[in-house]
Amino acid sequence: MKQLLRKPLLLLSFLFLGGTLTASFIHSVFFDSHIPRTPFVTDDTGTLQGPPFAPFDHSILGTDSSGNHLLFYMLQGAKYTMLGTLAITIICMIIAFGLGAWMGQLKRYRRVHKAIEQILMIFYFVPAALIIYQALFPLLWESPDGFATSLLYRLIVESIFISLVLVPAPAILIANEASVINQREFAVAARLMGASSWQVFWKHIFPSLRVSLFTLGFATAIQVILIMTHLGIFNLFYGGTEIEYGMGGGPPTPVVYDWGSLVGMYQYTLQLSSAYWLVLIPLIGMSLFILALSCMIKETKKIM
Repeated sequence: MKQLLRKPLLLLSFLFLGGTLTASFIHSVFFDSHIPRTPFVTDDTGTLQGPPFAPFDHSILGTDSSGNHLLFYMLQGAKYTMLGTLAITIICMIIAFGLGAWMGQLKRYRRVHKAIEQILMIFYFVPAALIIYQALFPLLWESPDGFATSLLYRLIVESIFISLVLVPAPAILIANEASVINQREFAVAARLMGASSWQVFWKHIFPSLRVSLFTLGFATAIQVILIMTHLGIFNLFYGGTEIEYGMGGGPPTPVVYDWGSLVGMYQYTLQLSSAYWLVLIPLIGMSLFILALSCMIKETKKIM
């Protein structure tokens, strides 16, 4: 706690993440994720005015074309954006660390290591969002009979799949760095004294990798946010895309309104109106989230 108080950026980041998540869960638990609407208002002259309303006009963050208050969409989606990003990042880094550590030990077997690296390198050149879109479309796109799976199932499967697609890049970087450290004098000396490869790894290589893992984790978190936004632009939203089939059906809408999905959902509205805040506000929310993560990792690395 003393370390936390001495690091104002770290404290502010914790307060932003903790405060936003707390407000999101309060909105969900005590207000049943209710989204207030302002369908129309009358001005001083009695003239009828319709949405979208700009921020601070009739609500803090403005409304969309249906009069829904954007502040409450942001609150509803905050927990899915933040916890989803962190969960995918953690799963990805755990798998990448295990794979990278194993590949680092395989560096002595050049052909095997090279073959695995070449296979993983394929994912460098294929856009991750396209792979995820093609693979998860049947799961996330609502059929005329509704979703065949629960929201929790879709969130878990989607999070694991995105994690697996993002594993190759950090795994290769961890393997290369582990291999370099493995050749240093202290590691060589430990092996000469009888330590096994895994003893050398856990006692000598892993402590040297900790700072790099934080940096890779941050880069992975940013990539997760970008992929969720790209999928949102393709109308494949985190947790599922609701479709109104039949005459008069509206546009595809998210199930959980994470911030990347809000950008995707409102980008088409932006083409038909000048309501720039509909896309700008979710983007500002994501930027603040990334900034908070960056500050936390930067200050944590100083403490380490």
